[in-house]
Amino acid sequence: MKSFKIIGVILVIQIFINCDKKEKFTIDEPEKTLLKYTVFEEKVTDNPIKTQILTDIIINKNDSITTDKIEVLLKQLYQERINRTDFQYRENPNSVAVYAYLSKERAESGAGQWIAMIAKMPIDSEFKITFNEFAINSLDEKEITKWNLSYEQRKMIWDKMIFAERDSQSEADNRYPLVPGLTKEDLIKNSKLAEKLKVKKEEKIIKDYKITRITLDSISLEGLSNDWEFPKRK
Repeated sequence: MKSFKIIGVILVIQIFINCDKKEKFTIDEPEKTLLKYTVFEEKVTDNPIKTQILTDIIINKNDSITTDKIEVLLKQLYQERINRTDFQYRENPNSVAVYAYLSKERAESGAGQWIAMIAKMPIDSEFKITFNEFAINSLDEKEITKWNLSYEQRKMIWDKMIFAERDSQSEADNRYPLVPGLTKEDLIKNSKLAEKLKVKKEEKIIKDYKITRITLDSISLEGLSNDWEFPKRK
């Protein structure tokens, strides 16, 4: 069986700690109170099955960000999209989702690193707002020294750990490709090889930075807890 991966850990834990809100849609706040943001990506689908708008935005971190302000912004963006009428198959969309991120890197990571989202799927009668508590924690993160390592050094170690895991899995996949017809035996070999290579690469990180395995694991937990950005793939 495959070992737990860092990205998988984030997604699994989020299921248990995300805060969901279901409520009737109202918005009374003046537009001037909205957080500043940029649209990172927007995808529109219009077919007989669904008319959908998916939007990724990046919130300006220079603003004073609170969950209340994020909620106001998401409701405003939701209202703008659910009321759009420029479609062929429906008068209005029957599916809208807006994902808010704190940085471009988080939006690009593919690891579900949004701070909040608002969504209504075709089967839903009303929208739902969800907050990512890991990302909320990052708003109050202090860039302090820990374990005799600066904040920048720990972030660098975090990046190296992510690359170590990715590279190890890639090497294992080249040796035992995950293709249709893969046997259980090869799947186990893939998992064991990926773990073996990852441990070897992590030992090099430990040696290079003169730290212990406990410190490395602590940095991993710190990164997960504070929703650190995942580095771009090489």
